[in-house]
Amino acid sequence: MRAHRMSLRLIFLGLCAFSQVAAPVSASNNKNNDEMGFRLATVDEELVRCMDGDDILLDSYLTAYREILKIFKEMGTIFNFVTNDLEDKITILEDYRTRNDVAEHFTSLASMISYELSNGATKIRNPPSGCRTWLRLHRALEFVSMFFAKLATVDFEEKMTSLAQECYERTLAKYHGYLVRKGASFAMYALPTVDAMFTKAQDDKKDVRRLLNSVGANAGRVYDLTQKMFEAKGLLSLP
Repeated sequence: MRAHRMSLRLIFLGLCAFSQVAAPVSASNNKNNDEMGFRLATVDEELVRCMDGDDILLDSYLTAYREILKIFKEMGTIFNFVTNDLEDKITILEDYRTRNDVAEHFTSLASMISYELSNGATKIRNPPSGCRTWLRLHRALEFVSMFFAKLATVDFEEKMTSLAQECYERTLAKYHGYLVRKGASFAMYALPTVDAMFTKAQDDKKDVRRLLNSVGANAGRVYDLTQKMFEAKGLLSLP
């Protein structure tokens, strides 16, 4: 039922996209970059920092994801179906990280997996385990990696629609039902051009293409390492 409501909302947003051309970003509707912008450099730096040998450090991972969340929010209400879910998952892991009774077990992916396998937390749904929660962020990171890497290669005057649809179909769509997949793909017609989107970045404009490529590559490295760690413990199909 929840998926059905979500898909109807996405289809409605997609229909709205046909009634208007995505407007260029202006100072009047962008307020101030310090308030509404994002830094690709922060995402890139924290993705690199979170890789600790054969492990992933949670604090840097979440810092990178918080910045990624800002980017998705700037894409507009059509990405609410992504941002709301990601924010919930980030908050759950942040709460575990700050709880005095368990914080020491949530410093990294390896320590979290070891702790939750030992106490059976991965076998229950409520409260949500750290592993189950991280797995959802992990799946979304595959989309981030592919999408950003492809954005780095295109003409910035192009709309992001076709790239977003392609990357979604190859990544997140694997975990969504038919109605959500179709609704999400349809709603992406409202996405702006690459240039309009990344005028909101607080990075030097000349660095944006390089940073998009670097974020895509480093997100891919984090994804591959995380995939390997979850797979080794049989945790890729947690409900």
